[in-house]
Amino acid sequence: MTTPPAQDGALDRAALEQLPYGFGLAERTSSDPDAPAEFRLVRFNTASAVRAGLGAGEGRTHRELMSEAEAREWTLMCEQVWRTGETTRRTRHLPAGDLDIEITAYPVAHPDGADGTRYVGVLAADVSPRAAEQATREREQRRLAEVAITLQHAILGPTDGLPAQVAARYRPAVPQGEPAFTGPGHPGGVGLGPVLQVGGDFHDVVALPGDRCALLVGDVVGKDLAAAAVMGQLRSAARVLLLQDNGPAAVLTALDTFAERLPGALCTTVLCLVVHTGTGHVDYASAGHLPALCAHDGGYRELADGLGPPLAAVPGAVRTPASALIPPGATLLLYTDGLVERRDRDLDEGITRAGEMLVSSAEADVEELADLLLRELPPAVPPDDTALLVYRHRP
Repeated sequence: MTTPPAQDGALDRAALEQLPYGFGLAERTSSDPDAPAEFRLVRFNTASAVRAGLGAGEGRTHRELMSEAEAREWTLMCEQVWRTGETTRRTRHLPAGDLDIEITAYPVAHPDGADGTRYVGVLAADVSPRAAEQATREREQRRLAEVAITLQHAILGPTDGLPAQVAARYRPAVPQGEPAFTGPGHPGGVGLGPVLQVGGDFHDVVALPGDRCALLVGDVVGKDLAAAAVMGQLRSAARVLLLQDNGPAAVLTALDTFAERLPGALCTTVLCLVVHTGTGHVDYASAGHLPALCAHDGGYRELADGLGPPLAAVPGAVRTPASALIPPGATLLLYTDGLVERRDRDLDEGITRAGEMLVSSAEADVEELADLLLRELPPAVPPDDTALLVYRHRP
């Protein structure tokens, strides 16, 4: 039977260790008020060693852990709380690390209510000017992060006509080592860092007549607002072209012309598919983009035909259409290089990992699978944004 959280010692210890403050619990070695004041450390967390100078060593007294002067200061403070039952606060400077620490000492009654047994709890918080500056900076970074991800989703726009068997995800570039949060409007609860880089990766899904839908992913060169602006214009143009229903190759040919006239659009890669949701027939074409993956029956393959140069890279390039038939229950993955490209491994290895995940997660629905891909294939270093679409053909 699962231990109730209130009685779970491991959980209590984890909560103690993860406090954003130093914490210590001291016990007076004698309950006799006439006995010399001496306090023994019975509980502490790791942060206490840095923020309060308590050090490690449960069961040891202040005099065993500190210099005589420091021990005297701590003992007097604890003795005051022990005798008066009142909370006290003071600030001390720690030369090591140039920290100003606010120490709060408070009385703690024994849970069994035993008379004459009192503990003193100690909380230590960093109140240095630089700590306040860091907190302000982190709040500002988080605010900017929320603005960045909201802007990115606004540029990507709504994905209308999204069939139940399609999932779309966008993950912004996240610098390594930044703490995570969940950005507004970001499905799947994938962690985002507070210092985000808006970028040029995009996706779109467009409903077409005759039980068909168009799937589109692309990657504009760059990771800044300029790239995001170019991405928004290309995505809007592609949507208009898709609604003309002339096929993927015609869409890319027209985008070539558009990209020639749009600063910053040169060498954008785009993959465009039109899927018949009833028959599984797929028409597709690629402008220098990574191949879509199709997983079914314990294996996967790349849809690697119809490949041409990136947009406007070769004037007058002829876009060649390709087609495929995907079986019932098959899964298609369209993605940008942020999902699979890593500095420490070959690109093909990253694509293989993504394909194997499609196979091993065949029972997951498309929403779960999209989240799994982002979770198990973590952000690249250096950071790169990622767009992906997952399509599951009706069984």
